[in-house]
Amino acid sequence: MRLPKIDAHTAVRVLIVIAYGLAVLTTMLQAGEPNAFWWWLLFFPFYAWWLAPVGLPLFYPWPSWFITLPIGAMAAYSSHIYERDMFGPGARSTSALIFIFLPIYQWMAVGVLIGVAWLTRRLTK
Repeated sequence: MRLPKIDAHTAVRVLIVIAYGLAVLTTMLQAGEPNAFWWWLLFFPFYAWWLAPVGLPLFYPWPSWFITLPIGAMAAYSSHIYERDMFGPGARSTSALIFIFLPIYQWMAVGVLIGVAWLTRRLTK
């Protein structure tokens, strides 16, 4: 059985999603209560909420690196923000709200990025 050939761009997109997913998962397992059943019921919808702003744009086969690299940088910085806000020196009782609001900001950044990519492509044709 032959494995399909994967180009470098596709491999990088998949690796970004996997690395970001593992970073968010690790942070949540450390911050949460994974021994409680109710925690897992709430975890899965929220995990999809956290992963979507990075994962969904990277699953679309963009023809260039113009979308992939900024989303990779956003994923790295977001992983840092999650970790810093939950376990850093300024952590407080409301720090977990970052898991609600950061994906909103990520979606706004992705929207601007896709808008710029669309406009750039349209103007260069």
